[in-house]
Amino acid sequence: GNLLSVWRECHDAACTDIHLYGSRFDAATKQWGPSVQIDAATDKIRWPQVALSSNGSGIAVWIEGVELQPARVMFSRYNGEDATWSSPSRIDTLGTAADSTVISVDADGDAYIAWAQAWDEPASAKNGHYKIVTIRFDSATSSLSDIASFTDYPGTTDAADVLYPAIASNDAGDTVLTWQERESGVTENQVYSVMLDPLGGQFGSWATPSRRSDPTFAARQPAASVDGQGNAYVVWGQKDGTNKYQGLLARYQSGSLWESAQSFESVDGYTVSWPEIATDRDGNSTITYYSKIATSDYSVYGVRVSSSLAVVENVLATSVLTSPYPSVGVDDSGDATVVWVNGTTVFTSRYELAETSGSWLSPLELSRAGGGSAYAPTVAASRSGLVYSTWFQRDESLDRMDYVFSRFD
Repeated sequence: GNLLSVWRECHDAACTDIHLYGSRFDAATKQWGPSVQIDAATDKIRWPQVALSSNGSGIAVWIEGVELQPARVMFSRYNGEDATWSSPSRIDTLGTAADSTVISVDADGDAYIAWAQAWDEPASAKNGHYKIVTIRFDSATSSLSDIASFTDYPGTTDAADVLYPAIASNDAGDTVLTWQERESGVTENQVYSVMLDPLGGQFGSWATPSRRSDPTFAARQPAASVDGQGNAYVVWGQKDGTNKYQGLLARYQSGSLWESAQSFESVDGYTVSWPEIATDRDGNSTITYYSKIATSDYSVYGVRVSSSLAVVENVLATSVLTSPYPSVGVDDSGDATVVWVNGTTVFTSRYELAETSGSWLSPLELSRAGGGSAYAPTVAASRSGLVYSTWFQRDESLDRMDYVFSRFD
Protein backbone atom coordinates (compact mmCIF):
# COMPACT_ATOMS: atom_id res chain seq x y z
CA GLY A 1 0.00 0.00 0.00
CA ASN A 2 2.99 2.37 -0.14
CA LEU A 3 3.31 4.96 -2.91
CA LEU A 4 6.32 6.28 -4.81
CA SER A 5 5.87 9.53 -6.71
CA VAL A 6 8.09 11.70 -8.93
CA TRP A 7 7.56 15.20 -10.33
CA ARG A 8 9.40 18.11 -11.94
CA GLU A 9 10.17 21.20 -9.87
CA CYS A 10 11.47 24.64 -10.85
CA HIS A 11 14.54 26.06 -9.14
CA ASP A 12 14.04 29.59 -10.43
CA ALA A 13 11.17 32.01 -10.96
CA ALA A 14 11.38 31.76 -14.75
CA CYS A 15 11.25 27.95 -14.52
CA THR A 16 14.27 27.50 -16.76
CA ASP A 17 16.13 25.37 -14.19
CA ILE A 18 13.95 22.26 -13.78
CA HIS A 19 14.83 19.14 -11.79
CA LEU A 20 13.30 15.78 -10.94
CA TYR A 21 12.17 15.03 -7.38
CA GLY A 22 10.79 11.93 -5.71
CA SER A 23 9.14 10.99 -2.43
CA ARG A 24 7.63 7.87 -0.85
CA PHE A 25 4.35 7.69 1.07
CA ASP A 26 4.34 5.16 3.92
CA ALA A 27 0.91 3.56 4.26
CA ALA A 28 1.59 2.42 7.85
CA THR A 29 2.51 5.85 9.20
CA LYS A 30 0.43 7.80 6.65
CA GLN A 31 3.38 10.14 6.17
CA TRP A 32 5.41 11.29 3.19
CA GLY A 33 9.17 10.93 3.34
CA PRO A 34 11.47 13.80 2.39
CA SER A 35 11.46 15.14 -1.16
CA VAL A 36 14.75 14.15 -2.81
CA GLN A 37 16.28 15.48 -6.01
CA ILE A 38 16.93 12.49 -8.25
CA ASP A 39 18.59 13.97 -11.33
CA ALA A 40 21.90 15.75 -11.79
CA ALA A 41 20.89 17.39 -15.06
CA THR A 42 21.89 20.68 -16.60
CA ASP A 43 19.29 20.23 -19.33
CA LYS A 44 15.50 20.12 -19.56
CA ILE A 45 13.72 17.26 -17.76
CA ARG A 46 10.84 15.62 -19.65
CA TRP A 47 8.58 12.56 -19.42
CA PRO A 48 9.29 11.46 -15.81
CA GLN A 49 7.77 8.05 -14.99
CA VAL A 50 8.03 5.83 -11.89
CA ALA A 51 6.98 2.34 -10.83
CA LEU A 52 7.07 0.67 -7.38
CA SER A 53 7.17 -3.11 -6.90
CA SER A 54 5.52 -5.04 -4.09
CA ASN A 55 8.96 -5.70 -2.56
CA GLY A 56 9.45 -1.97 -1.93
CA SER A 57 11.98 -1.19 -4.66
CA GLY A 58 11.23 1.31 -7.40
CA ILE A 59 12.51 2.65 -10.71
CA ALA A 60 12.29 6.16 -12.16
CA VAL A 61 12.98 6.98 -15.82
CA TRP A 62 13.02 10.33 -17.60
CA ILE A 63 14.43 12.19 -20.58
CA GLU A 64 17.03 14.95 -20.44
CA GLY A 65 17.14 17.28 -23.43
CA VAL A 66 15.01 19.64 -25.47
CA GLU A 67 12.15 18.17 -27.49
CA LEU A 68 13.11 17.16 -31.07
CA GLN A 69 16.81 17.49 -30.26
CA PRO A 70 19.42 14.90 -29.18
CA ALA A 71 18.45 13.60 -25.75
CA ARG A 72 19.47 11.23 -22.96
CA VAL A 73 17.14 8.60 -21.49
CA MET A 74 17.96 8.33 -17.77
CA PHE A 75 17.31 5.81 -15.02
CA SER A 76 17.51 5.73 -11.20
CA ARG A 77 16.64 2.94 -8.76
CA TYR A 78 14.90 3.47 -5.42
CA ASN A 79 16.05 1.22 -2.55
CA GLY A 80 13.12 0.62 -0.21
CA GLU A 81 15.35 -0.65 2.63
CA ASP A 82 17.25 2.60 3.15
CA ALA A 83 14.99 4.99 1.18
CA THR A 84 17.74 6.14 -1.19
CA TRP A 85 17.97 6.75 -4.92
CA SER A 86 20.89 5.51 -7.02
CA SER A 87 22.97 7.92 -9.05
CA PRO A 88 21.31 8.61 -12.42
CA SER A 89 22.46 6.37 -15.27
CA ARG A 90 22.00 6.80 -18.98
CA ILE A 91 20.28 3.84 -20.64
CA ASP A 92 19.94 4.85 -24.31
CA THR A 93 22.77 4.43 -26.80
CA LEU A 94 21.59 6.36 -29.86
CA GLY A 95 21.92 9.93 -28.59
CA THR A 96 19.11 11.05 -30.89
CA ALA A 97 15.78 12.72 -30.09
CA ALA A 98 13.69 10.68 -27.63
CA ASP A 99 10.14 10.87 -26.31
CA SER A 100 7.40 9.15 -24.31
CA THR A 101 9.11 7.02 -21.67
CA VAL A 102 6.95 4.31 -20.05
CA ILE A 103 7.74 1.75 -17.32
CA SER A 104 6.28 -1.23 -15.47
CA VAL A 105 7.68 -3.54 -12.75
CA ASP A 106 6.99 -7.05 -11.48
CA ALA A 107 6.89 -8.36 -7.90
CA ASP A 108 10.66 -8.94 -7.81
CA GLY A 109 11.46 -5.37 -8.78
CA ASP A 110 12.46 -6.20 -12.35
CA ALA A 111 11.64 -3.24 -14.58
CA TYR A 112 10.46 -3.07 -18.17
CA ILE A 113 11.17 0.28 -19.83
CA ALA A 114 10.30 1.59 -23.29
CA TRP A 115 10.38 4.86 -25.19
CA ALA A 116 10.24 6.29 -28.73
CA GLN A 117 13.57 7.33 -30.27
CA ALA A 118 14.69 8.67 -33.64
CA TRP A 119 16.74 6.09 -35.54
CA ASP A 120 17.76 8.05 -38.68
CA GLU A 121 17.78 11.57 -37.34
CA PRO A 122 18.72 14.18 -39.98
CA ALA A 123 19.95 17.69 -39.25
CA SER A 124 16.38 18.65 -38.37
CA ALA A 125 15.03 16.16 -35.84
CA LYS A 126 11.48 17.04 -36.88
CA ASN A 127 11.93 14.83 -39.95
CA GLY A 128 13.49 11.89 -38.12
CA HIS A 129 11.79 8.51 -38.02
CA TYR A 130 11.02 7.04 -34.61
CA LYS A 131 11.08 3.45 -33.40
CA ILE A 132 10.18 1.77 -30.13
CA VAL A 133 13.19 1.09 -27.93
CA THR A 134 13.01 -1.14 -24.85
CA ILE A 135 15.35 -2.31 -22.11
CA ARG A 136 14.90 -4.51 -19.01
CA PHE A 137 16.43 -4.10 -15.55
CA ASP A 138 17.17 -7.31 -13.62
CA SER A 139 16.94 -6.55 -9.88
CA ALA A 140 18.74 -9.72 -8.76
CA THR A 141 21.96 -8.74 -10.55
CA SER A 142 21.34 -4.97 -10.79
CA SER A 143 22.06 -5.23 -14.51
CA LEU A 144 20.45 -3.97 -17.69
CA SER A 145 19.67 -6.04 -20.76
CA ASP A 146 20.78 -5.15 -24.26
CA ILE A 147 18.48 -2.70 -26.01
CA ALA A 148 15.78 -4.17 -28.22
CA SER A 149 13.91 -2.11 -30.80
CA PHE A 150 10.89 -2.44 -33.02
CA THR A 151 9.49 -0.62 -36.08
CA ASP A 152 12.56 0.13 -38.17
CA TYR A 153 10.32 1.17 -41.05
CA PRO A 154 11.24 3.83 -43.62
CA GLY A 155 7.92 5.52 -42.94
CA THR A 156 7.17 9.03 -44.10
CA THR A 157 8.75 12.40 -43.44
CA ASP A 158 6.24 13.27 -40.73
CA ALA A 159 7.41 14.25 -37.25
CA ALA A 160 7.22 10.70 -35.95
CA ASP A 161 6.38 7.22 -37.21
CA VAL A 162 5.83 5.88 -33.67
CA LEU A 163 3.80 7.53 -30.91
CA TYR A 164 2.26 6.82 -27.51
CA PRO A 165 3.90 3.61 -26.24
CA ALA A 166 2.20 1.95 -23.26
CA ILE A 167 3.48 -0.96 -21.17
CA ALA A 168 2.04 -3.17 -18.42
CA SER A 169 3.29 -6.13 -16.37
CA ASN A 170 1.89 -8.48 -13.73
CA ASP A 171 3.71 -9.79 -10.65
CA ALA A 172 5.20 -12.71 -12.61
CA GLY A 173 6.66 -10.41 -15.25
CA ASP A 174 4.23 -11.19 -18.06
CA THR A 175 4.49 -7.95 -20.04
CA VAL A 176 2.69 -6.32 -22.95
CA LEU A 177 4.00 -3.34 -24.93
CA THR A 178 1.78 -1.44 -27.35
CA TRP A 179 2.14 1.67 -29.50
CA GLN A 180 0.70 3.74 -32.35
CA GLU A 181 2.63 3.57 -35.62
CA ARG A 182 2.56 4.64 -39.25
CA GLU A 183 4.56 2.08 -41.19
CA SER A 184 5.91 2.21 -44.73
CA GLY A 185 3.18 2.07 -47.36
CA VAL A 186 0.36 2.72 -44.87
CA THR A 187 -1.11 6.21 -44.80
CA GLU A 188 -3.02 5.83 -41.52
CA ASN A 189 -1.72 5.20 -38.00
CA GLN A 190 -2.17 1.65 -36.69
CA VAL A 191 -1.88 0.02 -33.24
CA TYR A 192 0.74 -2.68 -32.66
CA SER A 193 1.63 -4.80 -29.65
CA VAL A 194 4.18 -7.38 -28.54
CA MET A 195 4.38 -9.80 -25.60
CA LEU A 196 7.41 -10.56 -23.45
CA ASP A 197 7.94 -14.05 -22.00
CA PRO A 198 9.60 -13.50 -18.58
CA LEU A 199 11.01 -17.07 -18.64
CA GLY A 200 12.93 -16.55 -21.87
CA GLY A 201 16.40 -16.22 -20.34
CA GLN A 202 17.71 -13.76 -17.75
CA PHE A 203 15.96 -10.80 -19.33
CA GLY A 204 13.00 -12.55 -20.93
CA SER A 205 12.32 -12.70 -24.65
CA TRP A 206 10.12 -10.57 -26.86
CA ALA A 207 7.80 -12.18 -29.41
CA THR A 208 7.24 -10.70 -32.88
CA PRO A 209 5.12 -7.52 -32.90
CA SER A 210 1.73 -7.78 -34.56
CA ARG A 211 -0.99 -5.36 -35.54
CA ARG A 212 -4.12 -5.13 -33.40
CA SER A 213 -6.06 -2.59 -35.47
CA ASP A 214 -7.86 -2.84 -38.81
CA PRO A 215 -5.46 -1.43 -41.46
CA THR A 216 -8.42 -0.07 -43.44
CA PHE A 217 -8.95 2.77 -40.97
CA ALA A 218 -6.82 4.97 -38.70
CA ALA A 219 -6.18 3.86 -35.10
CA ARG A 220 -4.71 5.79 -32.17
CA GLN A 221 -3.94 6.21 -28.47
CA PRO A 222 -3.48 2.61 -27.21
CA ALA A 223 -3.33 1.58 -23.54
CA ALA A 224 -2.61 -1.83 -21.96
CA SER A 225 -3.00 -4.03 -18.88
CA VAL A 226 -2.14 -7.59 -17.75
CA ASP A 227 -4.09 -9.81 -15.33
CA GLY A 228 -2.76 -12.31 -12.78
CA GLN A 229 -2.92 -15.21 -15.24
CA GLY A 230 -0.77 -13.48 -17.84
CA ASN A 231 -3.62 -12.47 -20.15
CA ALA A 232 -2.99 -9.08 -21.76
CA TYR A 233 -5.48 -6.42 -22.84
CA VAL A 234 -5.02 -3.55 -25.30
CA VAL A 235 -7.57 -0.77 -25.90
CA TRP A 236 -7.52 1.95 -28.54
CA GLY A 237 -9.64 4.24 -30.69
CA GLN A 238 -10.28 3.22 -34.32
CA LYS A 239 -12.10 5.11 -37.08
CA ASP A 240 -15.27 3.38 -38.24
CA GLY A 241 -15.44 4.76 -41.78
CA THR A 242 -16.63 8.19 -40.64
CA ASN A 243 -14.86 10.82 -38.54
CA LYS A 244 -15.77 8.92 -35.37
CA TYR A 245 -13.26 6.83 -33.42
CA GLN A 246 -14.88 3.81 -31.78
CA GLY A 247 -13.38 2.11 -28.71
CA LEU A 248 -11.89 -1.35 -29.31
CA LEU A 249 -10.47 -4.00 -26.97
CA ALA A 250 -8.28 -7.00 -27.85
CA ARG A 251 -7.22 -9.75 -25.44
CA TYR A 252 -4.17 -12.01 -25.53
CA GLN A 253 -4.85 -15.40 -23.96
CA SER A 254 -1.75 -16.46 -22.00
CA GLY A 255 0.32 -18.96 -23.97
CA SER A 256 -1.99 -18.64 -26.96
CA LEU A 257 -2.90 -15.96 -29.49
CA TRP A 258 -4.48 -12.53 -29.70
CA GLU A 259 -8.26 -12.64 -30.02
CA SER A 260 -10.24 -10.49 -32.46
CA ALA A 261 -10.98 -6.95 -31.34
CA GLN A 262 -14.40 -6.07 -29.95
CA SER A 263 -16.14 -2.78 -29.17
CA PHE A 264 -16.28 -1.55 -25.58
CA GLU A 265 -18.45 1.58 -26.07
CA SER A 266 -22.05 1.96 -27.06
CA VAL A 267 -23.75 4.66 -24.94
CA ASP A 268 -23.54 7.88 -26.96
CA GLY A 269 -21.69 7.06 -30.16
CA TYR A 270 -19.20 9.93 -29.92
CA THR A 271 -15.48 9.69 -30.63
CA VAL A 272 -13.44 7.79 -28.03
CA SER A 273 -10.41 9.79 -26.81
CA TRP A 274 -7.52 8.63 -24.64
CA PRO A 275 -8.86 5.31 -23.32
CA GLU A 276 -7.16 3.88 -20.21
CA ILE A 277 -7.53 0.35 -18.81
CA ALA A 278 -6.81 -1.37 -15.48
CA THR A 279 -7.38 -5.10 -14.86
CA ASP A 280 -7.60 -7.10 -11.62
CA ARG A 281 -5.87 -10.44 -11.04
CA ASP A 282 -8.95 -12.42 -12.19
CA GLY A 283 -9.24 -10.64 -15.54
CA ASN A 284 -12.02 -8.13 -14.82
CA SER A 285 -11.20 -4.77 -16.43
CA THR A 286 -12.27 -1.16 -16.05
CA ILE A 287 -11.85 1.18 -19.01
CA THR A 288 -12.28 4.93 -18.92
CA TYR A 289 -12.22 7.48 -21.72
CA TYR A 290 -13.74 10.81 -22.69
CA SER A 291 -15.68 12.13 -25.69
CA LYS A 292 -16.07 15.65 -26.98
CA ILE A 293 -19.80 16.27 -27.35
CA ALA A 294 -19.56 19.90 -28.49
CA THR A 295 -17.28 22.91 -27.97
CA SER A 296 -16.38 23.03 -24.25
CA ASP A 297 -18.65 20.06 -23.60
CA TYR A 298 -17.08 16.70 -22.77
CA SER A 299 -18.34 13.49 -21.16
CA VAL A 300 -16.42 10.92 -19.10
CA TYR A 301 -17.24 7.22 -19.28
CA GLY A 302 -16.58 4.15 -17.16
CA VAL A 303 -16.74 0.70 -18.77
CA ARG A 304 -16.70 -2.61 -16.90
CA VAL A 305 -15.49 -5.65 -18.86
CA SER A 306 -15.80 -9.01 -17.09
CA SER A 307 -13.31 -11.86 -17.49
CA SER A 308 -15.72 -13.32 -20.07
CA LEU A 309 -15.55 -9.97 -21.95
CA ALA A 310 -19.12 -8.92 -21.14
CA VAL A 311 -19.32 -5.13 -21.40
CA VAL A 312 -21.34 -2.66 -19.30
CA GLU A 313 -20.80 1.06 -19.98
CA ASN A 314 -21.85 4.05 -17.85
CA VAL A 315 -21.61 7.82 -18.20
CA LEU A 316 -19.69 9.16 -15.19
CA ALA A 317 -19.84 12.88 -15.98
CA THR A 318 -21.37 15.25 -18.53
CA SER A 319 -20.96 18.94 -19.35
CA VAL A 320 -17.24 18.85 -18.52
CA LEU A 321 -15.72 22.15 -19.65
CA THR A 322 -12.18 21.01 -20.41
CA SER A 323 -10.51 17.87 -21.78
CA PRO A 324 -10.82 15.65 -18.67
CA TYR A 325 -8.07 13.06 -19.39
CA PRO A 326 -9.42 10.43 -16.97
CA SER A 327 -7.19 7.92 -15.19
CA VAL A 328 -8.18 4.53 -13.68
CA GLY A 329 -6.86 2.18 -10.99
CA VAL A 330 -8.22 -1.19 -9.81
CA ASP A 331 -7.47 -3.39 -6.76
CA ASP A 332 -7.42 -7.20 -6.50
CA SER A 333 -11.09 -7.39 -5.54
CA GLY A 334 -12.10 -5.61 -8.74
CA ASP A 335 -13.08 -2.29 -7.14
CA ALA A 336 -12.11 0.53 -9.50
CA THR A 337 -11.51 4.27 -9.13
CA VAL A 338 -11.59 6.83 -11.94
CA VAL A 339 -10.39 10.43 -11.61
CA TRP A 340 -10.75 13.30 -14.07
CA VAL A 341 -10.44 17.07 -14.17
CA ASN A 342 -13.03 19.75 -14.92
CA GLY A 343 -11.47 23.21 -14.90
CA THR A 344 -10.42 23.90 -11.30
CA THR A 345 -11.84 20.68 -9.88
CA VAL A 346 -10.65 17.06 -9.79
CA PHE A 347 -13.49 14.55 -9.55
CA THR A 348 -13.55 10.85 -8.71
CA SER A 349 -16.03 8.01 -9.00
CA ARG A 350 -15.67 4.47 -7.65
CA TYR A 351 -17.03 1.18 -8.93
CA GLU A 352 -17.59 -1.24 -6.06
CA LEU A 353 -17.97 -5.03 -6.31
CA ALA A 354 -16.39 -7.20 -8.96
CA GLU A 355 -17.62 -8.43 -12.35
CA THR A 356 -20.59 -6.57 -13.88
CA SER A 357 -22.88 -6.74 -10.83
CA GLY A 358 -21.48 -3.69 -9.07
CA SER A 359 -22.32 -0.03 -9.45
CA TRP A 360 -20.67 3.35 -9.84
CA LEU A 361 -20.88 5.79 -6.94
CA SER A 362 -21.80 9.43 -7.50
CA PRO A 363 -18.78 11.62 -8.40
CA LEU A 364 -17.03 13.43 -5.54
CA GLU A 365 -14.78 16.47 -5.58
CA LEU A 366 -11.15 15.82 -4.64
CA SER A 367 -9.36 19.10 -5.28
CA ARG A 368 -8.90 21.70 -2.60
CA ALA A 369 -11.44 24.45 -2.09
CA GLY A 370 -10.50 27.77 -3.63
CA GLY A 371 -7.70 26.32 -5.72
CA GLY A 372 -6.88 27.42 -9.24
CA SER A 373 -6.89 25.32 -12.40
CA ALA A 374 -6.14 21.61 -11.90
CA TYR A 375 -4.15 19.45 -14.32
CA ALA A 376 -3.08 15.88 -15.03
CA PRO A 377 -4.85 13.83 -12.33
CA THR A 378 -3.59 10.25 -11.92
CA VAL A 379 -4.77 7.39 -9.72
CA ALA A 380 -3.23 4.15 -8.43
CA ALA A 381 -4.79 1.37 -6.34
CA SER A 382 -3.01 -1.15 -4.14
CA ARG A 383 -3.95 -4.82 -4.03
CA SER A 384 -5.72 -4.34 -0.71
CA GLY A 385 -7.82 -1.41 -1.89
CA LEU A 386 -5.86 1.67 -0.83
CA VAL A 387 -6.26 4.34 -3.52
CA TYR A 388 -3.97 7.30 -4.19
CA SER A 389 -4.52 10.23 -6.52
CA THR A 390 -2.16 13.07 -7.42
CA TRP A 391 -2.55 16.15 -9.59
CA PHE A 392 -1.16 19.63 -10.18
CA GLN A 393 -3.15 22.65 -9.05
CA ARG A 394 -2.54 26.36 -9.42
CA ASP A 395 -2.13 28.41 -6.25
CA GLU A 396 -3.11 31.86 -7.46
CA SER A 397 -2.21 33.61 -4.20
CA LEU A 398 1.42 32.45 -4.45
CA ASP A 399 1.59 32.39 -8.25
CA ARG A 400 2.84 28.82 -8.36
CA MET A 401 1.79 25.28 -9.28
CA ASP A 402 1.45 22.80 -6.38
CA TYR A 403 1.63 19.01 -6.48
CA VAL A 404 -1.45 17.75 -4.62
CA PHE A 405 -2.22 14.33 -3.09
CA SER A 406 -5.35 12.55 -1.87
CA ARG A 407 -5.82 9.09 -0.33
CA PHE A 408 -8.82 6.74 -0.04
CA ASP A 409 -8.81 3.97 2.59
